[in-house]
Amino acid sequence: TKREPQAVRIAVGDMYSNVQNGIGNQMVEILGLCGRERLSETIIRSNEFAYRLIPDYAELPDNLRYSPIPSGCCDEEGNLYLACRNPDHPILVLDSQGHYCRSFGKGDFRNIHSIRFTSKNNLLCVDSQLHQVLEFTLAGEKVRTIGSGIPSDSGFEPNVWRKKQASGEMIPNDVSFDSQWAFIEGLSTIKRAAPPFNMPTGVAESKDGKLFFSDGYANAAVHRFSADGILEKTWGGPGKGPGKFTVPHGIHVDGKNQVWVADREGNCVHVFDEDGKLLAYVYENLYQPSEICGDQDHIYIGERGGGLTIMNSNFEIEAQLGFYTSSLMMHGICIDSEGNLYLMPLASYYPHAVMKLERCK
Repeated sequence: TKREPQAVRIAVGDMYSNVQNGIGNQMVEILGLCGRERLSETIIRSNEFAYRLIPDYAELPDNLRYSPIPSGCCDEEGNLYLACRNPDHPILVLDSQGHYCRSFGKGDFRNIHSIRFTSKNNLLCVDSQLHQVLEFTLAGEKVRTIGSGIPSDSGFEPNVWRKKQASGEMIPNDVSFDSQWAFIEGLSTIKRAAPPFNMPTGVAESKDGKLFFSDGYANAAVHRFSADGILEKTWGGPGKGPGKFTVPHGIHVDGKNQVWVADREGNCVHVFDEDGKLLAYVYENLYQPSEICGDQDHIYIGERGGGLTIMNSNFEIEAQLGFYTSSLMMHGICIDSEGNLYLMPLASYYPHAVMKLERCK
């Protein structure tokens, strides 16, 4: 009788010698390399900017491994503070090697969206569904809350999709509810730049301590507050083109006190002075700017569609990395003191909670 081949299981490193020595009529099972992601290297480069991509930087416990992480910020020691959509662990702390240390903020959030440091070394945390911004110490003590929690009147109608479907207007009656489609339909109902807040998205602090907020999911506005939390000015309004917003999703203030606003669905970046005067308008060849961070020399614009645009405070583009739907898809971005970048994809189909772009020397 004919004898069936027997399996011989070998590691890839042993394959050549086993085949050379002969293994008769035995079938060979070849195992791929264990930890292959650590054995390969991905370098992303544009002009003088080069980064090594580390796709799985955060070492999280099993109960947090797949929790949505929309944003983050770094302290001077390289510790990473992450906004997390797990209701029991809304603020995560990682050490400078990416190891999980602790969490805090349980019970204080509904939908944390963005997190940034203040000059007092506190954390400002934007919650888009509470319509508020909460400030915490690094020990986890809540210092203050900015915003009444009552959404302002921008004209936004959250249920316009269902209303249109029920009336037979534009949306077929036999189509299942689609949250992304409903979101886009809702944007068209925003009529004005309303006072704070209606689903805010981002926060930034200027050198003189003033606070700037992007108020973007159900409003089309930027707000300036005094350091003690008093509203001073609102500007913007719905629309396309310079100075008008579709979704002001991220905000950053550079060393010249210039206010950079990422308009995600508008696919552009607006730059204002502190009083709302438009200084620059960046558009075309972007992949939906989502969040912005910066250091002393550069502004880093993270793009949801897979790109990173690097500019200086003179409004010059110095580099653009990535391509449409590349690995650089991000909802949030932050930078450490050594120039390394941290990306938060926030995509349900993307298994990497935090990616690191390590600056190549």
